Amino acid sequence: LFAAKISLMKDASRRVSPLHFYHNVANYQSVTMIEIGMAIGCPELVHYGVRKALAILRATFMADGMFPESPSYMGQVMGQNSSVFGLMEGYSDPSGFASDLDGSRFDVFEVAEDGALYARARALLSRLRFPDGTPLTVHDTWSHTTHTRTTHPPEAWSPLVIPDFGHVGLGWGKLDQAIAPHLHFSGFYNHGHLDMLNLNLWAYGDELVSDLGYTHVGLYARGTISHNTVVIDSKPQRRGHAGSTLSLHAPTDAAQVVQAEGAHAYGVASCYRRGIVVIPFGPGRDVVVDVFEVTGGDRHEWLANGCADYEQNLVTTLRPTEVLDNLGIDGKAVISIGRNEPVADTDKPSPFWGTFREARVTRPTEPWRVTFTANDPVPPESPGAGPRATEKGPKPGLHLHWLAPTDATAILARVPRCRYNGELLHKEEASAAFGRNMMHKVIVRRDGKGLDTTFLAVWEPFAREPWLDSVERLDTVPEADGVGVRLKGGVQSAVVLYRRPESTSPLSAGGLGSDARYTVLRTGVGEQS
Repeated sequence: LFAAKISLMKDASRRVSPLHFYHNVANYQSVTMIEIGMAIGCPELVHYGVRKALAILRATFMADGMFPESPSYMGQVMGQNSSVFGLMEGYSDPSGFASDLDGSRFDVFEVAEDGALYARARALLSRLRFPDGTPLTVHDTWSHTTHTRTTHPPEAWSPLVIPDFGHVGLGWGKLDQAIAPHLHFSGFYNHGHLDMLNLNLWAYGDELVSDLGYTHVGLYARGTISHNTVVIDSKPQRRGHAGSTLSLHAPTDAAQVVQAEGAHAYGVASCYRRGIVVIPFGPGRDVVVDVFEVTGGDRHEWLANGCADYEQNLVTTLRPTEVLDNLGIDGKAVISIGRNEPVADTDKPSPFWGTFREARVTRPTEPWRVTFTANDPVPPESPGAGPRATEKGPKPGLHLHWLAPTDATAILARVPRCRYNGELLHKEEASAAFGRNMMHKVIVRRDGKGLDTTFLAVWEPFAREPWLDSVERLDTVPEADGVGVRLKGGVQSAVVLYRRPESTSPLSAGGLGSDARYTVLRTGVGEQS
């Protein structure tokens, strides 16, 4: 009873702070209040615990069923909710009792109030994973490498749309035949990351363009430059609300599209918009066209990680003319990081650019390519190595076709992976490995006053080897109106047209004309489509 009194007193003081009153561990209090109430015969405490649990559900879950901090924390909160409702199942108040709080009573308790939201959240939680059943590494979510657990692969992957949260996953297929590109445009909610318009690409067995997820080794992984997005003026994004979905088309048997915007992430941006198109050509033959438009600021840096779960080889057509030890603004390398290191001041360049090491710099004048393939597996006893790093057998690769801009500086660097198997049990070892457990990163940089940039890339994941014969930008599409891309692989081909929302003219290129936002024409794939 004393514990219940102290808990209620703390609640009284925390009501002015929703973050603390509805904290992601607050339902442990609800469970305790219910248990105490049942044990001492005080149904008012039982009612308080249930009311608090329902209030947490209403106050912290979005209408689409998402707990916006992260999938990991959503699992934690949903586990607490299950404990509350499990305790209450079939419970009835003593005869004649009515709560002083609201005059209610429980008779054979059922989760009726807010039951639809609770059911929606449970269904969504089961989908917050990649096609192999490993966790979707959004915000502070433990990756399968860092915190290995039993996986539950879905029967087949299908599009995942979480509109209020700000996240869309496209794709199709089963296990190592599946592709799942994700466009993330959520806001910052306690355990969030500064990652507006982040791209995450899982294909054919692995997360090939990785979001690092959660780590207790510093806050580098929460900052913008650790993600796969565009950085303006070398500064981190601002905290804020979710972006907006502009286009969404996700049939199960044809090309899929999602486009979103989030210009509020940067005060100087008048346009901050990304769209991805995933095109099926057959089993193990899927292509993602990636268009990122940015207006405002004097430096634009397009960033993309490789695979964070194991070491990769990188082969490129680029010919570096300069090699820098690091990309630190002050020229100093960052090889370790404290637990409480700040994410960064949004008015200053990120302090973490010094973590970008061995930077090979090229100033190309034409399209170029980068190919990522897996290294040989490491011995099972290797410190920090996760399941995929030690697993034998083939692993997928990734071909990046860079189309525009071709006058930008291309940089290939090595950056921290922030994934150390068993990190919570080996914190010192994980911290010590921060500056040596590295992966590849691609940076495309433009400098100039008041920049207006359209970044255009094509991602070609492959199970064994690349299969596209040619990837080209269609110059007949005026840049002011949009973008055109032609893909060819054997007898198969596709033309992709993107028409900017500001355009007033239809597009015509590659034998295709359209006034739609996105148009895709495939040939040589069964019937023309």
